[in-house]
Amino acid sequence: MNRSNIFIGRTGEKIAEAFVGNLRFKIIERNFRTPFGEIDLICLDKNTLVFIEVKTRVSKSFGSPLLSITELKKKTIIKNAIYYLKRFRLFDMDARIDIISINLAINGKFEKIEHLKSAIWLEER
Repeated sequence: MNRSNIFIGRTGEKIAEAFVGNLRFKIIERNFRTPFGEIDLICLDKNTLVFIEVKTRVSKSFGSPLLSITELKKKTIIKNAIYYLKRFRLFDMDARIDIISINLAINGKFEKIEHLKSAIWLEER
């Protein structure tokens, strides 16, 4: 990943953090590493554990950031969430996977945010 993509990703994650803060989510983890990848944000929404995948794009020529969530990416996100639940023995806790999509202008300024609750079905644990 080049520096530009890292900057875009970090900018999107900071915007997403502020956004979930405004929703009164409590951020538990940022960029949690698993053997399968990374979970961008892990939050508490009241009594529900929320795994958040943040997708950020600058160019509109490739469409919404949501289009970058392939079936393979969905499976990886689910594996990451299940790993976290098992690692910390949170078997009985309500959990969901949300996606936050962020569009930035070419100059890096915020343009648009979308929050999809329960965007990916968290399979049986």
